[in-house]
Amino acid sequence: MKPDYQRKLKKIKFWNRLVLMDENRLAKQMFNVDYSRCKTNSFSHCMYTIFQNLELTDVFYAKEICQFQPCKDKIVEEMHQDWSKDVLSKPKLRTYKMFKTTYEVEDYLRIYV
Repeated sequence: MKPDYQRKLKKIKFWNRLVLMDENRLAKQMFNVDYSRCKTNSFSHCMYTIFQNLELTDVFYAKEICQFQPCKDKIVEEMHQDWSKDVLSKPKLRTYKMFKTTYEVEDYLRIYV
């Protein structure tokens, strides 16, 4: 999985931890301040963008935990779509496109020598 998609998943897990955290913890207090400001380049703004792409803005506004597996499935699907768009847009990959139709690790790469 590409690192930027892994980062999205880690951020969702961290969001869930922060939402469930006790109010007297410093991390939760800083999260509440960041959430109330929600400025560009902040964690809250980044989460708003992620939830907006996942069509889960109600989770952001309600400060609820989000179900991780459906989010992961959507992000993986987005990654597959982006991969296929990238492959189709590059003319030098015309032979590659004939043999590789899905984004997955090939079996011969999993063999340990």
